[in-house]
Amino acid sequence: MHPLLGEGRFTVETEDSARARYHRFGADFFARLFAERPGFERQFKFYRHEKTDDVYAICDATPEAFGVQLDPDTEVVCVWDQGWFCEIGKWEPDPVRCAVEIVCSRYGSAGPAPAMKDAPPLDDLGFSFRQRKNGDVEILHHGRLASTLRGADAADFVAEAASGSQAEAQQLMARVTGNYKRGNERLASDHPRNRR
Repeated sequence: MHPLLGEGRFTVETEDSARARYHRFGADFFARLFAERPGFERQFKFYRHEKTDDVYAICDATPEAFGVQLDPDTEVVCVWDQGWFCEIGKWEPDPVRCAVEIVCSRYGSAGPAPAMKDAPPLDDLGFSFRQRKNGDVEILHHGRLASTLRGADAADFVAEAASGSQAEAQQLMARVTGNYKRGNERLASDHPRNRR
């Protein structure tokens, strides 16, 4: 199975069968995404988990592979990649529209992947974030919780992170957590107490 899929047993299914069987929350996500960005059409590989009715789809046709999960029970659309995760649910006025906008702004449109796809990005500072069902945003640094944003701060953060590049999102998370070099740090050897 694909490395972006979690634990459990998945079976591959066609896009047509996934769209034919699924008629619950977010069922129009792929139709709306393909209307907005036709380049994504037929670029997803669809999966079904053995224990749920959720639709899982992975796109490898962008520079960074990403996944989409339609979850009818918790009524969320999840979008994720190797170092980032976001849940969009009914706390948004139009969750499907919001999820489509995030995919379009974060991943552009489908096309050939770069030659060094598996090389780690040079601008990766080790940050990721996840949006909770209640709207809070948890920012993680190398998998450990570094900060939690709530309310308007969380909403502003998600909007700004979704509108920028991966490098800009990493810098944003560094600023929000306070783990950010401002250019005025001194080398320890230059500190007066260390001069001898």
